[in-house]
Amino acid sequence: MSDTRLTEEGFVKVPTQATAADPAALAEVSRLPVVAGSVADLDDGGIIVTQEWRQHAVGDSVPLWLADGTRTSLRVVAVMKTGTGNNGAYVTARNAPGAKVSRIEVKSPASAAPAVREAGAGYGAMVRTRADWVTQTHPRTNRYTVLGFVLVLGVALVYTAIALANTLLMATSDRAGKLRLLRLAGATRGQVLAVTTAESLLTTTVGALLGAVVTAVNLSGMRAALAVLGVDSPVVVPWLPMAAVAAVCTALSVLCTLLPAAHALRRVVDVRPGPYQRIMDGGEKR
Repeated sequence: MSDTRLTEEGFVKVPTQATAADPAALAEVSRLPVVAGSVADLDDGGIIVTQEWRQHAVGDSVPLWLADGTRTSLRVVAVMKTGTGNNGAYVTARNAPGAKVSRIEVKSPASAAPAVREAGAGYGAMVRTRADWVTQTHPRTNRYTVLGFVLVLGVALVYTAIALANTLLMATSDRAGKLRLLRLAGATRGQVLAVTTAESLLTTTVGALLGAVVTAVNLSGMRAALAVLGVDSPVVVPWLPMAAVAAVCTALSVLCTLLPAAHALRRVVDVRPGPYQRIMDGGEKR
């Protein structure tokens, strides 16, 4: 690694780090996320940058101040996609005075791993496979931050569940008279409960769809704003948590609808025609 300073707007010096590498070995061993240009074109007059740099078109001339204070200008030979972490720039050893070895990449078959580990141990180096290195260096969200998100989301979901249950209980209780009229009109107890259950399921489905639409609109706006800043944010849909929340809401909806409906129908007696029922026909009693 070598400390350099990027000159922007002609006079602003922005500190950055560049990795010195052998061009041929870099092209052979590393698999950089290049979106334009070629790693093999790196030479003493070139530099590999990312899309985050102000000048990131292949062929652009980038003014730089090297670590020893030398002012130079390097030509962009390749551009990597945004999100490469500390691998933000690559130059040759000539443009990285005072750079120290921070990482050695070795491309070898699995059978050569013991020999590589033995060689690394002789220099006091830590030898890792590609998978281990990615696991150790991949950026992660702090676990306390995740815990805070879970806490806030959990409280919001609990209050949402309480509000949903309270709304359905009151709404169904207010319709107790209409439910009794349905029974007196000839509907069976099971039919009335089935209608109320279908209504609750329809309400839950419409609510879930509207919530998904609102969420999609909000996230689309955020993704568009990040795209303006040059950040490519992938779309990740947490299907399992969404299905769990929808299932809990559905269960609450059905339960909080059936309970008051069943309670309202307890005092309604079936009305069935009996043998002594009088039938009015044309004003005469039979």
